[in-house]
Amino acid sequence: MSATPLPDGTTITPQRAARRGLILTLSTIALISTAGVNAAFSQAFTLVENPVAGTSNFLGMDSGCIAWGDYNGDGLLDFFTCGYNDGPTYAELYRNNGDGTFTEDTAASANLIPVTSTSSYSCAWGDIDNDGDLDLISTGNAQSLSQSITRVYRNDGPAGGGSVTMTSLGNLGMTNITNGSVVVFDHNNDGNLDLLISGLYTMNLYQGDGAGAFTHLPTAGFNGTSWGAAAAADYDRDGNTDILAVGMAPSSTPSASLYRNNGDGTFTANSSLAATPVSFATAAWADYDNDGWPDFALAGQTPTGQTTQVYRNAQDGTFSLVATLAGISFGSLAWGDYDNDGLLDLAVSGNSNAGNQFLVYRNTGAGFSEVTPSGLIGLRTTGLGWADYDSDGHLDLLINGVDDAANLKVTRIYRNNSTAPNTAPSAPTGLSSSINGLDVTFTWNAATDDNTPQAGLTYNLRIGTSTGITDVLVPAPDGKTGNQEAKLTHTIRNLTHGEIYYWSVQAIDTTFKASPYSAEAITATVPVTVSTWTVE
Repeated sequence: MSATPLPDGTTITPQRAARRGLILTLSTIALISTAGVNAAFSQAFTLVENPVAGTSNFLGMDSGCIAWGDYNGDGLLDFFTCGYNDGPTYAELYRNNGDGTFTEDTAASANLIPVTSTSSYSCAWGDIDNDGDLDLISTGNAQSLSQSITRVYRNDGPAGGGSVTMTSLGNLGMTNITNGSVVVFDHNNDGNLDLLISGLYTMNLYQGDGAGAFTHLPTAGFNGTSWGAAAAADYDRDGNTDILAVGMAPSSTPSASLYRNNGDGTFTANSSLAATPVSFATAAWADYDNDGWPDFALAGQTPTGQTTQVYRNAQDGTFSLVATLAGISFGSLAWGDYDNDGLLDLAVSGNSNAGNQFLVYRNTGAGFSEVTPSGLIGLRTTGLGWADYDSDGHLDLLINGVDDAANLKVTRIYRNNSTAPNTAPSAPTGLSSSINGLDVTFTWNAATDDNTPQAGLTYNLRIGTSTGITDVLVPAPDGKTGNQEAKLTHTIRNLTHGEIYYWSVQAIDTTFKASPYSAEAITATVPVTVSTWTVE
């Protein structure tokens, strides 16, 4: 690559610029397979210059997190990040301007307490009060308070663009933790979001009431972890969301545990899981083989070194190891279909015995082939996330962490330059429902897509008490996997007698491109034989 002149008259290559934290104009990163992948599958990414209002870079972060979400309701993906940079700690909201740039939303960030954590999953978005906008949950070590904290921030709007007011609600009675993760999910299918908070050798489930309050469920049955992560998916497709947890156990040994949701507020460890125990770890679910059943990847430290592994769901409660990739710890995993071929690929970043890594593995349908981002440097204690921030139908990549060689903290976004076609899935059809007392089962037909097979599509189900409102069940907050995963039916329990419910469904493909919502259907919880109508 050619050298670029600096203001002082010296020259610098793109590689040296990266190590110094500089961003060169139109610095293109080509993903070149080291395993002989056909050149047609090479992918080019551009390191975006001055993404903050076209004048500056994102604040670099160490030991923090990244969470994508449309917090101001304008249809554009924004993000939250936190961590420290050469001493001070920060908590930053970056608002997507819709023109390829972001605004550092200092007004919305004003009430957020900066924290650090070794887990990149220590923050998450979720509409905890069912008012239609995204609230924020963050955990970690608060330098300003000299303690670990758990904080919930209520989004008080206004929606529709611009800044919002984020109001701190404190920890709402939840344990203050660090070195763990936040999982937002609905454990009991009542339509209200619950929280799983892990870290400091604890793992606690808090049941939400849909109005912003939480009750601790002490008998949930989890073993505590630290220096790790937890992730949620319905691995056995019984309608109840289960939990995968990795990290250091209280015995100071690596662990990997899968907890089956019993549907009654308790979870049972799946003793058949044969995954490699890891610490300083991370994990992520994804249906990489498009069979409609969630698989997972994990990464972390073992007694003999680092590992990164992919496990396939055998659809009988067991998982088989299908790929062992370059090992990392103190890092992140992120699934996303960067090349629009309908298959979920895997980005991996973190520390290894060979130095810090940043790797992308292309899902070929028969395995995973490493593609090396030319000119990129590896990072540790990283946050990592795919998202189509510029709405062009191609997944871009956001990453932050530490370049140890240059002693730099960075936050960077790489724009995907692909021209591969990608259209949104069709809207689901055939909406129907059935009522059993106050439990309602909602059902729809599979959608179709140009690249993603039907079994690989996921679905967002939204339900409200008036048209267009989501005050009963909210969509997934990050614009990625839908809240129903690949399932075509969902039961909500203990709805209100005599209430009328308005609901619709959208499909999401492997590039996280979403269909329009289906025509809204109406269901009334009254004792009649037929209680479903479709709004034309």
